[in-house]
Amino acid sequence: MDQTLIGYILMAVGVIGLVASLILASPGRTRRVSETRSVVDPNTGERIVRNESRDGTL
Repeated sequence: MDQTLIGYILMAVGVIGLVASLILASPGRTRRVSETRSVVDPNTGERIVRNESRDGTL
């Protein structure tokens, strides 16, 4: 094998790796979870609202 062929093979492998990493790193369909809790403090009678949002990523 000559050096030119080896260079083309390595460039092809690099392009395939780049495309694979872009596909795997893309967010795709993200799932968003939103939760709201509301309670009344028994000592003060004040209403406490807690909002929490998370995305579905690991």
